[in-house]
This record gives sequence, structure tokens and C-alpha cells, in this order.
Amino acid sequence: MAVRIRRMSEDPKSEPLFASTPQYDPWQPEPAGQGLAKTLGSSGIHFKDATILGQAVTKLTWDKESRIEINPPMETLGDKVLWAALALDVLQQYPTCDANDLNDVRMQYLSNSYLAKVADRLNLPSILDGKHIGSRDYSASGTKKRANLVEAVVGALYLDQGLPGIKAFLETIQVLPVPLIPKKPVEDVDLPDDLQFDVALAKLEGKAGVYFKDRSHLRQALTSWRHVIKGGAEVSVANNSGLESLGDSMIALALADHFIHKGALKHRENITPAIASASNNRQLAKVAVSLEMQSCLRITTEGLYATRTKNKPGERSPYKAFANALEAFVGAVFLEGGKDAAFGFCEKHIIPHARDAYASRHSWEDGKMWEEWGFSGPAIPRMPFIDKNKV
Repeated sequence: MAVRIRRMSEDPKSEPLFASTPQYDPWQPEPAGQGLAKTLGSSGIHFKDATILGQAVTKLTWDKESRIEINPPMETLGDKVLWAALALDVLQQYPTCDANDLNDVRMQYLSNSYLAKVADRLNLPSILDGKHIGSRDYSASGTKKRANLVEAVVGALYLDQGLPGIKAFLETIQVLPVPLIPKKPVEDVDLPDDLQFDVALAKLEGKAGVYFKDRSHLRQALTSWRHVIKGGAEVSVANNSGLESLGDSMIALALADHFIHKGALKHRENITPAIASASNNRQLAKVAVSLEMQSCLRITTEGLYATRTKNKPGERSPYKAFANALEAFVGAVFLEGGKDAAFGFCEKHIIPHARDAYASRHSWEDGKMWEEWGFSGPAIPRMPFIDKNKV
């Protein structure tokens, strides 16, 4: 294998984020798109361009042996887009659902065991024909490999038809509509700080470059309170719990889409670590602080410092609360302006830092990070909002 030594004068950022050193491989690739498209067509799933399937799943032959190779980035893309499409539909059906409801739905319908059953219903195992998938070690039942096959197909379907195609796919496999989720009653509570809150939100819109026609979703995205005390009684209010899950799924999808179009598909690189590095709580909190999102976040002091600081017992950090607020903000942007608006925000504020996050993952300690951003402990500037128990 050829080894390339970088000279000291070379800029590492000038190199592609995903690049592989070519290696000799005796396996000869053979596109498997046409046969797979025919199998899917019999189940009512049709592709405009079947060659995309050939990028997702490839048949490799060597002598008299053969195997099926799934392109890792396509598998990751399918995983992210399934979660985004499902979270969007559930939140549109049940606006008051929270993150726990969405996670329950995700565990039920996007688990490996469920997706493996979907593969069986779509007759996808027929293309395996007794072949093994790649060189990974799977259980004897083949649950994981069948689930991965479905995710790769979904990734190809997304590139072929976008989110509408994924929604149609979920309807075809009878995941949508999701069975009834109990509605949680919430009340519209007029708070004495609403005018001040709107001023802060207008400033945030200017910094983010996103403007809402209806700020109801924006207010909800930046409200972490679950309830307030009104007239001596506890009442529930619309909060950002559900929007956090939607925004989290959209950020992951935007990053996966970006990496796919930047060559990850060609180089067959695993993009999951890059997505995790660019969308972890520390990285998203950094973006939130750059937008001064902390100045318009309705949250209790306990909620703000609920996360323990890593390796520093007794100390707590607000980065989780800020990351949640940013995710909820992206969810609100998605509901307001659709995928293009959400992707536009991610391309402007999150994706530009993806390379640095990927290169330096796991290298920051909480204390050092917050010191670099000019924050330490409870001295974080926040709006003097009223206490939720004194409405």
C-alpha cells in the first residue's frame, strides 16, 4: 500500500474530507440496481432512476464466489432520512407530543428487528440468494444485514425522490399514519415578559438569517418550561421537547446529505463519525452561543445546569440546554419553511464547522471549551425572565 507523507507546508484542510487510498481488490463490481428495482417495483416502490440503486447495493464476484456490498454512506443516509420523515409526520399529526413519544415511535418502527421484517415483506432477501454482505460479522438470523439493506434502499430513494418519496415509502410499508398518541393538553399563557421575549427573538432571527411569518413555533422552540403556575394551579405549556427531536433528525440529515454530495458515496467512507462529531452537544452549543440564543431561552436555572461536567464532579455545564435549544430552533425552521429552509440554516451555521469538529473530536474538555467561548459557570448572560412559578 502506498503511503503518502504530508509536507509541513501543506494545508490539511485543502485535502478532501473523505478520501481513500486505492487498494487492490480482486472482487469485480457488478451493478445490482436493475434487479433490485424490479423487486421493489413488485411491492409498489418505483424509482425514476434505477442506477441510483446500483450505488447503494453492488454485487461483487470473484471466481465462482459472490457477495453483496452495501455502500456505508447510503446506509447512513437512509437511517437519517427515515428518522427525519417519521419525526416530521408524527409531530404534524400530534403537535403536543414530546421527545419521549417520538423516541417510542422510533424504537418501534425504525429498530433493526422491524426493518428486517420490512425487508422480508419487500422480498429484499431474494437478492442475497445465500450470499453474505461485505466482511462484517452478522448474527445468524441476518437481522442486521436485512435492516441495513432497507436503509440503503431508502437512502437511494431519498436521492431519487426527496422527502416526499420517503413519506410514500413509509405509507407503503404501513408505518404511516402512526397510531394514536395521547394528546397532552397545553394552554396559551400570556406572560408579562412576552414583549421583551419578542424583541430578543427578532434579534435572533437577524443573526440566524431566518425570519418567521408566525412566531408560534419559534416561541415554542425556545421555551424549555414544561409547565407554569397560574392562579395557584399548575398548567402545561407548549415546550420544545418534540421540536428538539425533529431538529436533531434534520441536522443529521443535512450533514449526511452534505457529505454524500461531497464525495463520501464515491469513496464508500463511513460518515457516521463525522455526523456525530459535527452534531454533538458541544458543537451545537457553540453554534447556539454564536447566535446569542442563550439570551432568549426560557428555562429554569435547574434545567440550564442539569448536565454534569465531564471529569469534574460537582460542576455542571449548560451546553446540553443550549444544544437542545438549537435543535428545537432547526425543527421550528423546518416546520416554517420546509427542508430547504432548514438545510439553508445548517449550511450557513453548522456545516462550515463540520471539518474542524471531525478533526478535533473528543479533544475538548468542558471547562476549556467554555473558557474559550468567554463563559464560565453561572455567569452566562441571560434575559431576566420571570420565574415560571410566579406567572
